[in-house]
Amino acid sequence: MFMIQGQTVNKEVEMIKSTLDNTANAKLQIATGSDKKDTSTKQKYLTPPIKPLLASYYFDKNLMLARSCNILAEDLILGNVININIKDESDENEESTDIDISNIINSIEKSQLEISYMCGDYELTGAGCCKILKFEEQDEFRLIQLPMESLQVIKVVDEKLQSTPIYLIEQSMGITDKTYYKIVGETYPEEYISYDGKELGLAWWIGGDNFYKFFKKPVWLQSIESMNSQIALESLDTEKINSGNNVNGVLFFNKQGALPISTFPQTTEGETEDTDPTYAQLKAIAEMSGAQTIASELKSAGIGTAVLYEETRDAMSMNYVKISDDNYSYLQDKAKGADQKIISSFGIPRERYMINDIKESMNSQKTAAFWEIYTKSLNAKQLIYEDGLLEVISECYPTLEHELDIDIEVPMFSELVNAKISVFTDLFMKGLITLKQTIILLSKYVSDLNVEDYDFSNPIYDMRFFQGKPLDDYGLTGELTPEQQEEYDSATGLMPVTESTDGGNPVLSPQSID
Repeated sequence: MFMIQGQTVNKEVEMIKSTLDNTANAKLQIATGSDKKDTSTKQKYLTPPIKPLLASYYFDKNLMLARSCNILAEDLILGNVININIKDESDENEESTDIDISNIINSIEKSQLEISYMCGDYELTGAGCCKILKFEEQDEFRLIQLPMESLQVIKVVDEKLQSTPIYLIEQSMGITDKTYYKIVGETYPEEYISYDGKELGLAWWIGGDNFYKFFKKPVWLQSIESMNSQIALESLDTEKINSGNNVNGVLFFNKQGALPISTFPQTTEGETEDTDPTYAQLKAIAEMSGAQTIASELKSAGIGTAVLYEETRDAMSMNYVKISDDNYSYLQDKAKGADQKIISSFGIPRERYMINDIKESMNSQKTAAFWEIYTKSLNAKQLIYEDGLLEVISECYPTLEHELDIDIEVPMFSELVNAKISVFTDLFMKGLITLKQTIILLSKYVSDLNVEDYDFSNPIYDMRFFQGKPLDDYGLTGELTPEQQEEYDSATGLMPVTESTDGGNPVLSPQSID
């Protein structure tokens, strides 16, 4: 019997601690390597809330973080229609160069993929950037995403040119190869066309919040500690697999006269098994004790349960020694919690990750509420892209006198569409809304329903129905006339409603849905 004090003897804890230390060192090296010391009194590099290289490290190590950034890039920009319309016509008496708006629409459509890349950068690092290329002959422009890992925002103070600081974007392609860009929306002196002997380009930059001017704190920053534990657990799993058989405990039987495996005979130094006079005697004793069997079996054991047995007439005692503890299960639960933290921080429904583990009652509207909140969140997040595109257009077409309006659509998620259709049909079948109201509401979501195909002057469209039976203010009014029944059947023929035969709730029929 012995006791160890003042030491951590659990292997999992030691491995977790070692991995976390290595992760911290790697993070420190990444952060230090991306820092640039300001040796000039007139130039300063703005510090972001998290270094892009460090954010990229977590992107590579955490599936949920990478998936969240990609999902938002798809739902905000990539898969959506960007509508551009002329809001107000300019005064006909004023002279203006008329620019075909189709060129603007074409320019943005061809840049939509690059904008989605910028959106992914923004969600990951808190900022995103696209350089602007003008094509004068085609009267168009293109947006090209610039990786955040190569960019820095610099503040230049030159009181001879401007009393307020000048902000530029520096792109480092190497030790000496640098490119500088002016930021759309910032104010610059007219003669400010070059910096450090290089011509200034033009770039669209998104970022900024109540803490930073040009950066936003990523929503996943609060989950970093949980992600560190998750990364360490992944490393621990790899170590466990590479180490082969892992013993959780030992069940041992003891009989009188048995030798421990550690005393299995070895030849005397300088002797062989044939020349050593004591080897044969010790070997016979060890074989009787079963030590040789145990040693050979354990050496050949793979992953699983090893069963060793020996027949004996002697009395035997049995005992079990637990080697591992329950820390590993705790760490697994903690890793699962890290994924949930990231999902919650981005506010994306779990079904969007292809995770369908939410259980709710049949009449519950919880899922629909989640998708409604998510859709409104997308609309709010799109404002920075809509406003930014207007600034880009103004910069590329300075003589354009038209005031434009940009609206980025959001996807019509099938979960939200089905939920809305279910609510409208339920209201109709319970007599809470009229036939006309039902058709108008459903026409937004069912492609085959067109309000222009119905004659709403017919009184039947102002009637309410309960499970297909007409209602008035006092309840059921009996049956419809043949003419009314024909109009009712025609009106509801394309509605995704199947009338319940047992008085229950209506169900959706397989109609085409937008």
